[in-house]
Amino acid sequence: MLSVLIILVVTATAATAHILLKIGMNEVGEINSDSIKTPGILIKQLLSTPAILAAIPVYAVSNIGWLIVLSKLNLSVAYPFLASLYIFIPVLSMVFLSESLTLQHWTGIIVIGIGIGIVLSAGLA
Repeated sequence: MLSVLIILVVTATAATAHILLKIGMNEVGEINSDSIKTPGILIKQLLSTPAILAAIPVYAVSNIGWLIVLSKLNLSVAYPFLASLYIFIPVLSMVFLSESLTLQHWTGIIVIGIGIGIVLSAGLA
């Protein structure tokens, strides 16, 4: 049960990091061929964006948690649970980025949730 709690923290922190990265990139703007021609300026811009800087330690915590999960569970059980990111990220995108979700999004989210439940019930039994 502790492993499931840890993997929930892993996916929640990973999703949070992705949302922070998107917020930061909304501030930075599109990376295109012109911005790649001046990588020093691009890197400076990326590393001076607060949301991007905040995402780095959050993502690090997620990765450390993932290592803990891998030490406790079979990969065949743990890895499918990462599909919960396909649930967390759209919902968080809707809440924090004002993105809209269609009926197809919600249908997919439900199907993914059912699939995660099936894999976990089989793998943790």
